[in-house]
Amino acid sequence: MTDMDGRRRPVTTRQSIVLTDIRLEAAEGDLIPDIVAISPEGQKLFIEIRNTHGCAPEKLEKLGSMDVDVLEIDVSGYRAHALDDLDEVILDLAPRMVIQSAALRAMATRIADERAAREETRQTDAGRRIAIYRDRQMRHSPRAAELADEMIALGFADHMDLDMNPSAFRVPRRQWQAAILYRLGVTAYPDKVGAVAMLERLRERKWPKPELDFMSSDDTNWIAKHIAPDFKSAYEEIAGYLRRLQKTGVVHEDMRSLYYMSEAGRDTISRAARERSRPTVRRQELDDALEEIRDLVASADEEWVDVDAWLEERAGELGTSVGDLLQQDDGRFDHLLGTLKTIRTSILRMQRFEQDEPPEDLAGLPLAGLFLRLGMARLEAQEREELERAERLRLKAEARISDAVQAAIGVLGDPASWLDKPLADSDGKTPRELAAENPSGLGELMDAIAKARTRRMVDQQAENLKATALEKLRAEVARVIPRQDLVDLWMRQSWSQLGGARPQEFCVDEGTLFRCLEVLTETQGTQKRRP
Repeated sequence: MTDMDGRRRPVTTRQSIVLTDIRLEAAEGDLIPDIVAISPEGQKLFIEIRNTHGCAPEKLEKLGSMDVDVLEIDVSGYRAHALDDLDEVILDLAPRMVIQSAALRAMATRIADERAAREETRQTDAGRRIAIYRDRQMRHSPRAAELADEMIALGFADHMDLDMNPSAFRVPRRQWQAAILYRLGVTAYPDKVGAVAMLERLRERKWPKPELDFMSSDDTNWIAKHIAPDFKSAYEEIAGYLRRLQKTGVVHEDMRSLYYMSEAGRDTISRAARERSRPTVRRQELDDALEEIRDLVASADEEWVDVDAWLEERAGELGTSVGDLLQQDDGRFDHLLGTLKTIRTSILRMQRFEQDEPPEDLAGLPLAGLFLRLGMARLEAQEREELERAERLRLKAEARISDAVQAAIGVLGDPASWLDKPLADSDGKTPRELAAENPSGLGELMDAIAKARTRRMVDQQAENLKATALEKLRAEVARVIPRQDLVDLWMRQSWSQLGGARPQEFCVDEGTLFRCLEVLTETQGTQKRRP
């Protein structure tokens, strides 16, 4: 028969029985069994032969009221067998089943007693577990409290239970819920987790109540169904909380029943993290900006500010507190940080002589002496630059004058005296003054020197040509006139053929040479040259 756990439990072993005193269709009270037999032990046995159908319900009911064993032999599958074969069918082949017996009743009673005992134990155990579940005395866990505070600060207060309702955990509900949120949204673990893995993680911290941790789903569901509807095991509390987070859009569930933080949840964490870290980040920005300015303060006679006191003073001047200045996005922090950056930029620019004046707002920093020194240094640098510039101009002017003198050597008779002689076409300025003024003046001088050089070359060429022509003329006159004194006389004599000019003056080139030779021929005839 089937026991209370749904298992088939054997009642007696299979056995053969030698029957005595067998009667067919003998009346037994209100019933007429097919066969009535007595066992060797004297126990009465009813045998029902099932041919077309089993015992009717009313017959079964009457049999049930009688303290007698009943055996049913099913011969419905042997209706085609010959009558001579039925003895073998009935005795050995046909299926048979005990409908009722003292052993069955005893087993049923035992199973009922077991069920009752189990039910009593289950009730007692359920009561104990419910009491543990409803026990609100929680164990203090600094880490659990820290996680709760952190997740509240990250913007998840609405997704955590801040009450003290019954729980399967030894820490407050909001604390183990915070651990789940932290695991999903903050830690470096894989970004997906299921209820079982999450429970294992909380077990490592020893947060579940031990009596409610390793419970079967059947026991949990039975308690919730029959005694306490709100009862849950540690696993079911976690699973229910994950489903709740899914419904509110904080997490998503994949096909493997693993949960992961939604984009909206991560955005919530990111925004809250930025909000939480803003004062620290901003304070560090101010410290860095002040340190950068301090590094530029070279003088040791200026004592630097106490940063905390300075910040209090700045916040007061801006009409706020230090906490609000570092937290709020109302532009005042940006204004202060921008002022510090402007100060640093001004220091650097004044050090490079790119800026003349310090900024109007020094943000309460002791920088007046620094900017005064930077201003003085700029003036000194400007004076040095002017002197150096004047010296450079002087050297360049002297170099131009020297270039002009070098160019004039060999072209002009006395370059030194020429330098200081006013030029007619330069508003009375001397060559020295023109060269010293600018490169353009030197250019004018170089042009004049180049023209003078060209004229001198032309004159020299003319002199050379004249000398050659006179040499040729004198040689030809000497050939025609044997006496040297007559040659000199002819060369110095004015000739009307030459327009009254003297040959030694008229003869300057090949053309005038030819004309002089013609005159020589006309005046001397065809006289032959002397031997």
